Order: sequence, then C-alpha cells, then structure tokens
Amino acid sequence: MSPDSQQSPERTTAADSAGGRHGPNKTSPFNCRPRRVPTLLLLVMYALAARYADQVAYPRPSDPTTMWSAGDEYLDRAKVLLDSTYSSSRPSTCQALLLMGYREIGIGAMAQAWTYIGMGIRMAQDLGMHRSAEGWEREGLGGMLFNEWELSERRRIWFGCVVMDKYVSCYIGEFLCEPIENEMLSCSRSTAYDF
Repeated sequence: MSPDSQQSPERTTAADSAGGRHGPNKTSPFNCRPRRVPTLLLLVMYALAARYADQVAYPRPSDPTTMWSAGDEYLDRAKVLLDSTYSSSRPSTCQALLLMGYREIGIGAMAQAWTYIGMGIRMAQDLGMHRSAEGWEREGLGGMLFNEWELSERRRIWFGCVVMDKYVSCYIGEFLCEPIENEMLSCSRSTAYDF
C-alpha cells in the first residue's frame, strides 16, 4: 500500500463521516476510496462565502454604482475548471452549477444564473437523480449501486435542482425545465422528503 493511500488520523473525508469506508450500510464495496471535496465545488463555495466575509478582506467599493467584486477571483477559477469538467457528469459538478447559479442570482446576473441552473438540472437528469435508485444493482457483480448515504445525497441534489428551478422560474417568469414536476413524482413519497 502506498503512503498516499493511507489515511492519517487527522484527515477526515466524506466517506469517513458517512459511517466508514463504504458508507453507513457498507452495501457498496466498489465505492471504497476516500472522497475528497472536488476543487470546482470548493472554489464555488469560496466564491459564495467571500460575499459574506468581513469587510477587511473584501472592502466594498465607495461608489454604490460599482459592482462589489468579492469572490470574483474564485468564480473565475471555477469557470476555468468547469470548462474542462462539465462534459463528465458528476454529482459534485451538479452541486457546483447550482451554487454558481445561486451566486449569480445574488449579484443580479439572471441570464448566467438561468444558464448554470439549467446545466445543473440537465446534468442531474443525466445522472438519473430524478429517479428512485434504491433498487439499482451492479448486474453480475453483486451489491447495490448506491449506499444509503449516496442515495440521500442524490435526493438532496435533485431537490436542490427543483428548488432552484422554481426560484429562477418565479424571478424570470419562465420555466427552465417543463417536465421537472412530472419526473419528481418518480421518487417514492416515503423517501422524497427523507433528507
């Protein structure tokens, strides 16, 4: 085993906090590597957090007509990463796209928000997050495709898509995705709100 693959006691990953190397039920031995927060998602979170930082780090402009640039450098770096990663659908990229849309709403760039949120919704649909995945198995290999923690994460991301779709649709006055309401019904009622 290489030194890089061993975890030091002070390093915590998403897999550790989810209840061990394979999640809370240890149903999926295929997802056993430690999960780190992707750089794209971190940069977008920093871009959002910078707008709430103290005034010393990001002073507001004295002219009220000037756009406050707090977090722009993080967002610019995230956009560069997004250009190289959006062709491969990942849950973390969906999260990053939704957060990028949320940030753009906050600064009044509704056209960009509409674009990012639409991309996030379509990526989530590409990953099948709008469908109930409890019974999905790896055919011929045994074991469930997603453990309970991953199923819960997929539901949270999908409902984030639904909320952001409704939010932008109310603000702009047009729908991003017409069938989003019908596809949401494919999740069972018992698990739909189980976050």
